[in-house]
Amino acid sequence: MKTTNYQVIDDRGCLLLPTKLLNQLDITKNDFLTASYNPENNALTLDANGKGDVPITLDDYSRAYLPKQLREKLGWLNINKGDTIAVSVCPWTRTITLKLHSKYELMCVFCKNPNTVVDINGIAVCQYCAEKIAGAMAS
Repeated sequence: MKTTNYQVIDDRGCLLLPTKLLNQLDITKNDFLTASYNPENNALTLDANGKGDVPITLDDYSRAYLPKQLREKLGWLNINKGDTIAVSVCPWTRTITLKLHSKYELMCVFCKNPNTVVDINGIAVCQYCAEKIAGAMAS
């Protein structure tokens, strides 16, 4: 199951990734991740499998430094104090998805993922959970 947590990026572009979330991906301090930008949902994906474009290293405190060019693409250079980043972890794909979070944004009622969410009769469901439900219904 995907896990979502909300964090704040500091003015240097560092984002603290909670150890609990990193443990789900078997990632430890000083590990290497790669990042890729997804323009469809204006999100950043950190990949533990090395499939991204930009190298990201975790420091001793589990902080990921997001380079300026990535923050520019995402529009995160002028984040207001108190704005949060939704950090969604998917252990199956070993990825971490980062997206600027708005308190008015829809999130999946099952896994709290803000990506690829559709409204089904007033219930917000992400694509992954919808596929799992459809598979369970077919069985």
